[in-house]
Amino acid sequence: REGLEEVKKEDEFNVPRFLNRVLALDVERQNAIFDAYAELFDRTVAYAKANGTFDEGVADIKALSVRLAKQPRTVHADHLTGARTIHYALQIDRHSERVSFERAERTRGSKSGAFFRHQKKGHYILAVPAAHHTDPETGRSFQTFAVHRPEGERTNYVTESDRA
Repeated sequence: REGLEEVKKEDEFNVPRFLNRVLALDVERQNAIFDAYAELFDRTVAYAKANGTFDEGVADIKALSVRLAKQPRTVHADHLTGARTIHYALQIDRHSERVSFERAERTRGSKSGAFFRHQKKGHYILAVPAAHHTDPETGRSFQTFAVHRPEGERTNYVTESDRA
């Protein structure tokens, strides 16, 4: 189309060139692009967390107590150096801050959420739509939901096909 630049295949992942192009725009358009990028980034991180594939790197564990849940196991051993990667499953106790029903109801109303009751345990949760994602392997699009429990806000994400 007239007035638009075609992106060459070798430039699709060229971040410095992309940033230079963005800097050529007026400030309002720069802000719009960075806002869209930030939203996409947040959704991508939320999706990775929901799937258990998010790696936040080294993190401090802040808890009331930390203990081994299972025996450590080697997940990889380097053949050249003999270095091993060991997986430690931990069980932690955290201080929880109860969420009032009024606060949960405000969240439900503002985000079109719904309360659900666990069929066996009788506990309640609040699920609110989080984002639409596309499975890169199948190309199938699906909705994710942020789950809020009484003992703390947004503890995890589930997809529309998950069943409790």
